[in-house]
Amino acid sequence: MIRVSVNGSEFTARIVREWLDRLGAKTLFIEPGSPWENGYNESFNGKLRDTLLNMEIFYNLKELAVLI
Repeated sequence: MIRVSVNGSEFTARIVREWLDRLGAKTLFIEPGSPWENGYNESFNGKLRDTLLNMEIFYNLKELAVLI
């Protein structure tokens, strides 16, 4: 059995690793900074693009920062 786990705090990760070891499962970790492997980030990025980035024209970074 293989489980996928998101890199989290060390305390939580240790407890999860111990629990998975007791189950006899192995873990796979996503690469840090890989939003396409993380559903939460992928969802956020899609919503940001649909509701803001595809709807506006930004003439400078300050304007973008104000809108975000």
